[in-house]
Amino acid sequence: MNQRKKNVMLSGLLVLALAAGCGSQPETNSGKNTPPSSSGQVAEAGVEEVYQQSCASCHGLSLEGGIGPSLEKVGSKLNEEQILEVITKGRGQMPSRLVSDDEAKKLAAWLAEKK
Repeated sequence: MNQRKKNVMLSGLLVLALAAGCGSQPETNSGKNTPPSSSGQVAEAGVEEVYQQSCASCHGLSLEGGIGPSLEKVGSKLNEEQILEVITKGRGQMPSRLVSDDEAKKLAAWLAEKK
């Protein structure tokens, strides 16, 4: 196989790997991280972890956008119910049901605060 064909194949595999990352499921935490002390911080830390594992590959590590749109001020455009609908049903290129129903509700509430 010539070098050009190898490069094309590698590029295709890279695109597939990146696309698969948008739908990755959260890994289980084996207790390696110590949770924050207050319950509000625990909830926020949990939702941020879900975001990082399931959403950040498309929407950016800091909500800044990338393949998907920025979510930095999504709460000023959509309310919690509308955000939940996008998470559960998908929109445009975003597939539906990337996270569990419980995680989707927590993500929607957290993102609705981003104004």
